[in-house]
Amino acid sequence: MFDGPSRSVTASLRWAAATVVALVLSTVAGIAALAARSPAAAPSQSRQAVAPPAAPSQPRPAAGPAATTPGSVVPVPPVSNAELARARIEMERTMCYGHCPEYEVTLSGSGKVLYDGKENVKVNGRRRARIDREKVRQLLGAFDRAKFFDLPAAGRDCACPSYTDLSSAVVTLTWRGRTRRLDHYHGCTCATQALFDLERQIDQAAGTDRWVGDRGGPLATSGPHPPHQ
Repeated sequence: MFDGPSRSVTASLRWAAATVVALVLSTVAGIAALAARSPAAAPSQSRQAVAPPAAPSQPRPAAGPAATTPGSVVPVPPVSNAELARARIEMERTMCYGHCPEYEVTLSGSGKVLYDGKENVKVNGRRRARIDREKVRQLLGAFDRAKFFDLPAAGRDCACPSYTDLSSAVVTLTWRGRTRRLDHYHGCTCATQALFDLERQIDQAAGTDRWVGDRGGPLATSGPHPPHQ
């Protein structure tokens, strides 16, 4: 009796439900499409497109002297001919409780060498010779590099002497309006190596081995070496 109207209502409900579902799906799709087009969907791209502000330009510092690398050799000013002419280097090696050679040697800027042998040497008495002035110039450069006028006196900063039977080397330098006499006792083991080097170079420049002879023993050719500690 009710089959006709019931079927009609059921069909209407089904059509209405399908329409609602279709509308919902369409609305969701539209929202998704709008979200995809929104700038907030790609914040990383937006951030990457913005370039950082340019740093303000800084004035370039004025050019100055190049920094000195630690341990590098600092060049010394050349020795002029006028300075060389007035220079004078003297060294006296004293006796010891043994057979240390005792003598004096003087070098002038003109290249003159004066030797005076006293004890335990091959040649006693005075001898004169002449060397190339460039050897004296190079020797003065060695004094300059060693900062001879500023070297501490041997034994100033340590208990000295450590040995009581060794000789001394007394070096006197007259140069650039200054004179310094430095008495270096070889029993001071704390003395700077620069003193031993300068003393050896004085002997080598003057050629004292021809008058002193074979030094031998602890006194090697061209001057003593620092004693072993």
